[in-house]
Amino acid sequence: MNSSPGRNDPCPCGSGEKYKKCCLHRVEKQQRIRKQEGYQPHQDHWSRSEVEAMDTEEILDRLYFFGIYVSEKGFLKEVSEYYSAQIISENWFDRFDVRVEGFDEDFPFLATWVLWERLAPEKMYDEKLDALMQEGYRLNHDQLHQGCDIWVKVWNLIEERIPEEITDIHEANKVFPYSQYLENWIQDMEMNLNNAAGNRINGRKEYYYKLKDFCLEFIERFPDSGESIIFSMKRTLAEVYFEIGDKEVAEKRFQALIREYPDNVFAYISWGDMYYQFGRNDDPEDIKKAMELYKRAIGKDFEDEEVALERLEDLKHQHNL
Repeated sequence: MNSSPGRNDPCPCGSGEKYKKCCLHRVEKQQRIRKQEGYQPHQDHWSRSEVEAMDTEEILDRLYFFGIYVSEKGFLKEVSEYYSAQIISENWFDRFDVRVEGFDEDFPFLATWVLWERLAPEKMYDEKLDALMQEGYRLNHDQLHQGCDIWVKVWNLIEERIPEEITDIHEANKVFPYSQYLENWIQDMEMNLNNAAGNRINGRKEYYYKLKDFCLEFIERFPDSGESIIFSMKRTLAEVYFEIGDKEVAEKRFQALIREYPDNVFAYISWGDMYYQFGRNDDPEDIKKAMELYKRAIGKDFEDEEVALERLEDLKHQHNL
């Protein structure tokens, strides 16, 4: 590509017009600086904080210096067409005669990220979603509720972005090549919302409602996902209805779960657990119900049926039965 555009060339800043005076001036200025002062590559990896410390004009000047001719208007046009800062920066390398060496190869991507935050903060992009996802993992160690709140926001944005024809969360990974595998993250979110609600020390019941909404939305939106994750969501949903006091709905959901997965031992175990409460429930009728459910999972050659047997033995020991 011609690295010295003329006045009659199409303006590569994205305006769709011939070179505007301001754009051409910036090109000529940066080419003159490069020729007069020479090119000294950055001596270390560029950091995002370094780019953030630059004002917008400095960032654009640096891009022009490297042969990437894009204006604010041109950048916003690209943002309207894409959801990824990486894709935009990769397109620059394809479109322009980019002249960078060494660590300066990092600059266009970081510039895209920073410009996106400044010029189009209302449009979420893939890299920001990924960063929020990772922030949730960091917070979930000691600030579980805050981390879950971030993840609920990320989930809502991801759900909106995935094309409607994708109904298997495994396939969604092709749309969102994040650092965290989406199918694993979904299961981590389910677990953390459950912990945020049910922790005996600082659990908050309102997170059961967040978990309920999440499970319902997932089942409806990705019904063709793998059996294990669909079963987990349906089982958790039945448990949540117990936890929020809607026992009638919970019973119906567990009945439906066993009809759909009659050979899954954990459908019976989880239902029994709701009555047993791991030794925290002393109601004789509930204990009887839990025993019946555990027994239904024993002696049928179910995989992992020893877990049901352990539950039953523990129940009997707790209540001297």
